[in-house]
Amino acid sequence: MPISHFKGVSALNRLFESDNTNRQYLLDKDPTDVQAEVLVFDNIEPRYIYGAVLKRTEDIENFQLLFPNFTFVKYERWGYWDDRFNARLNNFIGY
Repeated sequence: MPISHFKGVSALNRLFESDNTNRQYLLDKDPTDVQAEVLVFDNIEPRYIYGAVLKRTEDIENFQLLFPNFTFVKYERWGYWDDRFNARLNNFIGY
């Protein structure tokens, strides 16, 4: 497939398309493909970056010193890196 197939609004919308059976345990903000990725072919302006999820408290402390205007969240038991089924069973709906 040409790279153009993976660019633009329609490519982003395809990450969320599916029938209702594939959306079980998914929130509207969840892509239907568990391995969905968004590739950025240009720079992301800093004003669009709110923060990051990090695993270690030490990393959060270091990044907060370097970037005081951003939000850094510690990864907990259920969250970004867990499968969605378990995340939803544990009432994790995102940050």
